[in-house]
Amino acid sequence: MQYAFKLLLLPFKSANRWCWFSFIHLHLFSHIYILIYLHICYTCFELRLSYF
Repeated sequence: MQYAFKLLLLPFKSANRWCWFSFIHLHLFSHIYILIYLHICYTCFELRLSYF
């Protein structure tokens, strides 16, 4: 995984590298947060269904 990241970052110069890296990280984390949010919503919905 890290090797792939290093290969991905090779073409970029040090200034651009940080922008690219932070962009990838933000993208990944936003996806993780959306997944967690959806999971919480789903579990709440399931609980609500089981109550009624």
